[in-house]
Amino acid sequence: MLAIAKRNLLLYFKSKSNIFFSLLGSLIVFGLFVIFIRQNLIDGFKGIENRTQIADMWMLGALIPVTAITTSFSMISQMISDKLADKFLDFSLTDRSDQQIVLGYYFSATFLALCMQIFVFALCMIYFHFEEGKSLTIKQISVMLLFILVTAFLAAAINLLIGGFLNSQIALSSVSGIISAMAGFVMGGYVPIGEVSKVVRQIIQFFPLTYSAAGMREVLFASLLDKLPSSSRKYLLKYFGIKVDLGRQLTNVQLDFLILLGSLAVLCLILLLLSKRLMRASLSGKKG
Repeated sequence: MLAIAKRNLLLYFKSKSNIFFSLLGSLIVFGLFVIFIRQNLIDGFKGIENRTQIADMWMLGALIPVTAITTSFSMISQMISDKLADKFLDFSLTDRSDQQIVLGYYFSATFLALCMQIFVFALCMIYFHFEEGKSLTIKQISVMLLFILVTAFLAAAINLLIGGFLNSQIALSSVSGIISAMAGFVMGGYVPIGEVSKVVRQIIQFFPLTYSAAGMREVLFASLLDKLPSSSRKYLLKYFGIKVDLGRQLTNVQLDFLILLGSLAVLCLILLLLSKRLMRASLSGKKG
């Protein structure tokens, strides 16, 4: 299992194109933010203190989970490519079980998502520190790292479930393009969640990593909105997707984290229940 994970990571970092295309979704979010979105947000909130930091932290809260979902999918893509190239025939000659082989891909996807999220987080915070004087406390960094860790496991599990049903290069390319394009929208990285319709917001709320973006944003925002009147603060918390409106209550950091853990547990259970089908689809190249 560890040998397969190591092999997958070496193959990934050996190819510069792999790195670029796995980060494409993140680059799209960041590029659109810098070119079109950032200044519009800043101009739209004149009179609000720290509005530049508010805009930047809003973007970063989406950028990190987008990085998790796109980079982990690139590793699951390796599993599909290996299957289509009959690489699993070589693996079958070893004493590794089907589950161990797939876990090798899962843990390599998780590790990659973890490393890339930390890299993006650190790079952005270094930039914001020198550009705006923005810095985080040890507590904020610790909570962010917890969210990043769970997000890595969850993103890899989501992509493993998706990848288990892909059995052609065309399907792989199509899904990869959809994930890269849609991830930023679902995380609220293109427009604030308050700008979309109620129906779209409700659909987005069913996607587990929405709560990763919300939790990270709440940690990153910290006291940025504290000086606003209570009604304005509550509106902006919902508008920016910092707190998700569940109807009877708004989420907070603790609830966001529990939802992520619960989603991960449910996904693991689904993968376990479907493991025989998924393993055969993934390891034999046949539809289950």
